[in-house]
Amino acid sequence: DAADIDTIRPLPKDQCLKELGLLGLSDKKILVHIGRTGGTMHFLHTLKKVVSQKRDIMCLLIGSFHEYELDAIDSLELHDNIKMIGFQPYSSLSSYCAIADLLVFPMINNILDAARSPLTLGDYLASGKAIVSNAIGETRRVLQRSESAILCDVDNANDFANSIITLLEDKKLNTKLGQSGRQFAEEKFSWQIMAKKLETIYKL
Repeated sequence: DAADIDTIRPLPKDQCLKELGLLGLSDKKILVHIGRTGGTMHFLHTLKKVVSQKRDIMCLLIGSFHEYELDAIDSLELHDNIKMIGFQPYSSLSSYCAIADLLVFPMINNILDAARSPLTLGDYLASGKAIVSNAIGETRRVLQRSESAILCDVDNANDFANSIITLLEDKKLNTKLGQSGRQFAEEKFSWQIMAKKLETIYKL
C-alpha cells in the first residue's frame, strides 16, 4: 500500500462542496467513510452515539454496502444523518475527502483486518484530513507512525464516538493531525517512495 499524493491532495472545502453539488451540507459537520471495512457495522452504532450529542452530523458512505448494513441504518434511525453516495470514480475521492471535517476508518479485531493493508489508508493520508480509527495490524502501525489519527480501543463504540466529538470540537488538533498525515504521505508513504524501497529489496 501507498499514497497517491498527486491525485489525492488537500483542496478547498467550499469549492468541493459546490463541485459535488452538496452545498446543502455547508452547515453540517461532515464525516466521510470510504469503502466497506470489517468495522462498518460497529461504526453505525458509534454514529448513533455521536448523533445523540451532536445533531448537525452528516456521514457520507462512499462505496457499496451490504443489505444488513442498510437495515441497520433503518433500525438505528440514522436516515437524517447518513447520505449514501455509492461508487465514485477515483478522481473524485480527493473532493469527497476535502469536504470532510474528519475521516473515519473503523476496523474489527479479526484475521482479515489484521492482515490487510487497505488502499483507502493511503488516500486518507494524502488528503490531509484528520482520521479516527480503531485500527489493528499494519493499518494501526502506519497511523501511529504518521501521527494522523486518534486511535481508539477496538470494539469500543464509546471511545470511537468520543474521539469523533473531540476532533469536531478541537480544530487545532484536527488540523495538526491532517497536516501530519499529508506530510507523512509525501515524505515516507508515496507510491514513488514505496516503489524505490521495493526495488531495493528486489536487488538484495
